[in-house]
Amino acid sequence: MALYGFLFYLVYTLMRPSVFRSALLAVFGALISLVGLSRVYLGAHWTSDVLGGYCLGLVWLLLMVHLYLRLKSWRMARDEPGREVSES
Repeated sequence: MALYGFLFYLVYTLMRPSVFRSALLAVFGALISLVGLSRVYLGAHWTSDVLGGYCLGLVWLLLMVHLYLRLKSWRMARDEPGREVSES
């Protein structure tokens, strides 16, 4: 959830709408759902385990997206034109 979800987020926000973008979003979305379903189907986990993993993965994903956006805005503010750069 966290890895494929973050890749889904990056593709959604950084790529212009196109057939390739739609295909990537479909692949990442399918991977997120099919990995959990396969774990239940193969008997490796109970459904409640998978749902708990999805919830935990979603919380981690939201935290990482928030951190990514904060770092991105910090970097843009640091690199804004006209700002004097000290060479120390």
